[in-house]
Amino acid sequence: MSAEVPVKVQVLLLIRENVRPLAYRTHALMEDHYTKSNELSPSEFITILELQAAVESLSYLLDEIIHEAQVEKVETLHLKSIEYRIILELSKVVESSSRYASPGISLRTH
Repeated sequence: MSAEVPVKVQVLLLIRENVRPLAYRTHALMEDHYTKSNELSPSEFITILELQAAVESLSYLLDEIIHEAQVEKVETLHLKSIEYRIILELSKVVESSSRYASPGISLRTH
């Protein structure tokens, strides 16, 4: 992979838009667990915690990159290959949440 990867800002905006509902959902599940209104099993807790970490990391990274693009008023950014790979890997984790199945817990949004 080259040192920089061109990425359209519109693509990053689309990813961020699709990550936000999951961020709200994982946050709500963790809040319910900590307030004991809906406690998670240990395996559910770890799964949701890992997912929340990926969602929050991806959201933060995208917010920073998109802000930079807006300040620079560009439509295409040239990301460092490591930034690009991190976005890809975190996006894979987030996408895999659609296949998470646990009784009483839905991560899907409408």
